[in-house]
This record gives sequence, structure tokens and C-alpha cells, in this order.
Amino acid sequence: MFDKDSELGTSIPDSALQVSEVFEESEWEEISRNVNIILREHNVLPLMHTLGDNLICIGEGRANFGKIYYYDFDFGIFELEDSLKSFLDKRVGL
Repeated sequence: MFDKDSELGTSIPDSALQVSEVFEESEWEEISRNVNIILREHNVLPLMHTLGDNLICIGEGRANFGKIYYYDFDFGIFELEDSLKSFLDKRVGL
């Protein structure tokens, strides 16, 4: 779940993001090549695929390293969390 008052919440009509696939490390290179033209300007790498065919990504640039983003192919990119740990803690309850 995410805050409906956040930038993402006011732009996307869904109230929850459901992960349908977590990409295996062995798949990262191929998946990154497939979406590189779309994601390279944001300096992020895809980690997970959501229902609705969108992506959960992690920042790889100097300014966004380790931050977690949601990339919606219709609405663009939104920051979800400052780190993978905080993303998982809130979503999985670790």
C-alpha cells in the first residue's frame, strides 16, 4: 500500500501495488537491456514486475543510489522509499 495523498497516490487510481514477479539476479542484465531506453534517463534498474505490467526499480545514480521507485508506463516514475530495506519493511512487515 502507499499513501493516497502522495504524488503516486494522486496520479495512479490503484490503492495498492501488487508484485507479480521478483526478477532473479541472472535475469537483471537482459531485463535492463530490454527497458534501458525507457529507464536510463531516470538512472534506475528494474527489480520487480507488478500486476498491470509496471516496474519497481532501484536507483543506481549518484543522487538516487538505493532509492526505490515505481515506474508506470502511463504515468511515469515515482519515488516510493529511500532504501530497499524501508520498502520491504513497510510492504512485507519484516
